[in-house]
Amino acid sequence: MKLAVGRFPSNYELFFNYVSYLLAAGRYDEVVQMTNERKFPEMDSDAGIWLNLGVAHTRQGDLDKARAAYEKFLLLDERKPTVLHNLATCYFQIALKTKEQGLFRKSIECFKKAIELDPEYASPYVGLGAAYDLAGNSDGAIYCWEKAMEVNYPPRQAAGH
Repeated sequence: MKLAVGRFPSNYELFFNYVSYLLAAGRYDEVVQMTNERKFPEMDSDAGIWLNLGVAHTRQGDLDKARAAYEKFLLLDERKPTVLHNLATCYFQIALKTKEQGLFRKSIECFKKAIELDPEYASPYVGLGAAYDLAGNSDGAIYCWEKAMEVNYPPRQAAGH
């Protein structure tokens, strides 16, 4: 696929597919490099490329750049709970390092919105629980963590019922 991208450098679909394969292969530096080197007009309206870039930056540990990529994604598609969760996690992790309360509040808002969009997605409950715990809201933290467990491991029906 790398050869095809080299032979057809203006083909956005090839570029996007190649970047997606690089991401799946864990080649995050190459994802970032390719995305920074190639500027296609289609990138401005393709949420998927921003998700790929956000994940790559997250895996590299560059949370500020990951945050920017996830924010760009959400400008294009604001109804993806997984991306809201990723962004909330970035905000939370950055807030832990910088002690910036505004980012901490943003993380809580994003976790809540992810839960609102998909109440059966456990990860935002875990993150929101961690945020509540850090804020001293033990009851809220326990509720969220219990909810995450309930979503991941729903109670089973007794045999014969």
